[in-house]
Amino acid sequence: MKINYDCIRDVLLSVRDQEEYGDLHSDFFTESLGDKYSFHELANAVSLILYEGLAVGDYPTGNMDGNYDYIIRFLTVSGDQFINSVKDDSVWSKAKEEVKNNPIQTLFSFAQIAVSFFR
Repeated sequence: MKINYDCIRDVLLSVRDQEEYGDLHSDFFTESLGDKYSFHELANAVSLILYEGLAVGDYPTGNMDGNYDYIIRFLTVSGDQFINSVKDDSVWSKAKEEVKNNPIQTLFSFAQIAVSFFR
């Protein structure tokens, strides 16, 4: 599946914007972002966020009925730095344009590019 950086950003923003600490399950993301992204796009975004160490949680797992659940517990320091650097729409647009012109291999690389535009 193609990486959807907008989905990743929106997932991270929704985690950061929570006022109370607690596990955020797949239902939370489906309810808050399901009008913009499919369940599979959200699950893929969460998988990449966890894999790159931007948040702590549980990877998507499924049952025999094909229902998947995943959890984000909290952002890591790296996740917080990343989302603080790309919360501004103009910085986000510049970072996405840079990535479009110079394909990258990891979300961490994208974060480094975004931070450079933020400074």
